[in-house]
Amino acid sequence: MKQAFCWQHVNIVSEGEELPTELAFPGTSLLETIAVRAGKPVWLERHLARICRAALELWNSEFQPVEMLPEFSEILRTQEGRLRCLLFADGSSAWTFQAEHLSCRPMRVTLLEVPQPLGCYKTGKRARHTEMLQLAEKLGADEALLVQGAEVLEGTFTNFLMHDQSGWLTPPLDGRILPGIMRTLILQHLYHTQEPVQEEVVTVERLQGCDRLLLCNSLRGIIPVSALRLQSGLTIDFPLNRLA
Repeated sequence: MKQAFCWQHVNIVSEGEELPTELAFPGTSLLETIAVRAGKPVWLERHLARICRAALELWNSEFQPVEMLPEFSEILRTQEGRLRCLLFADGSSAWTFQAEHLSCRPMRVTLLEVPQPLGCYKTGKRARHTEMLQLAEKLGADEALLVQGAEVLEGTFTNFLMHDQSGWLTPPLDGRILPGIMRTLILQHLYHTQEPVQEEVVTVERLQGCDRLLLCNSLRGIIPVSALRLQSGLTIDFPLNRLA
């Protein structure tokens, strides 16, 4: 099946089977990927707040993405898929949309050692993310959790939470990982329900002792991990894996 895209760039709405190069490979840009369900962008205000905050911190500029034109919004109506907001260093912006089914099926995960973290900003430079995800897929996994030294940081497109006898644990926002929107929502839920939860360094050793392991991002929600492949090649299975 051919992919179908629509996009709004410089106040022009277009459709096609391929995105223009500057939108498909946006280079020096900030981006947000937003779930669209039943025609409605999910947590749109949170995504826009994050991209504007990143523009201020990285470029010292109060850029705002342009609003979606009515004809672009009409294309989204009743749709499900992936909406992307792009913000460029010159202050221009664009929206793209790709219709797709957003699955949160359980995933197999592998650990990958990395020399440098991905950092706390979501940018158009995605080559490292793609390279590590492809390596994970060659190892039979759907996602990789990235390890720096003895610390587990995040996935290539997800944050993670682990659970052991002390409760829930997720890495802190110390500038090395993306401050994920779904991560924030889950933590708010856990704090509200008074579940034991900590934001602190997760070591590989501690991860190996967990009884539940969850991935999350705002596009797909909460994603159970069915199996974790360790750096030794051994695999830990998680037959029952849920938030509560």
